[in-house]
Amino acid sequence: MTRALLITNPFAARADARAVTAILKILGRGGWNVDLRTITGPGDARRIAEESLGEGFDVLVSHGGDGTAMQVAAGIAGSGIALGVVPGGTGNVLAGNLRLPRTTTGAARALLGARRHPIDLGVVERIDGSHYFAVAAGTGFDAQLMADTGLQEKRRWKLGAYLVRAALTLGSVRSAPHRVTVECDGRWHRPRHPRRHAARAELRQAPSRVSHAALQPRS
Repeated sequence: MTRALLITNPFAARADARAVTAILKILGRGGWNVDLRTITGPGDARRIAEESLGEGFDVLVSHGGDGTAMQVAAGIAGSGIALGVVPGGTGNVLAGNLRLPRTTTGAARALLGARRHPIDLGVVERIDGSHYFAVAAGTGFDAQLMADTGLQEKRRWKLGAYLVRAALTLGSVRSAPHRVTVECDGRWHRPRHPRRHAARAELRQAPSRVSHAALQPRS
């Protein structure tokens, strides 16, 4: 019997109580033994994932957006425990890149017959520790845009909420000169156009591994 931990984010755009009930029913009827943990604040998903290590779970199922999935992935990276993704956020880019079903019930059913498949994780080293990503890592305006777009906006306008927020804040954007250094497959690179380089890598879904990304002010 597969033993799973469902980590759900009630603050995500499409992760309500009905969705959680549907996931539990589908996995339970499929023969899985599922425990449930609910996020109550920032950083909870990673903390819960880390605390679950050694408790005998075969799969940790993330129910939320890309941020929730990345926190869960960071908590179990290298542990051998599988990550399951049931999209419940606004963009759900990771689920899209992995070609997972977009609906709650479809993704839950897909887990029952899923096979393990390794995915690449990048990591940005910051003062407060390591931050993992599997889609893209953003700084400056990109990161501020993600932080400033509110939950109610995302629930109402979905991806359009980011476009609205971007239009409202573009006039205040100021670019700070900086250098980006990327380690990929054991080699260090300093791309001349890091944003373009990152976008190209995401679009082609290259198999190479991005190990570290370091940013520093340009002197």
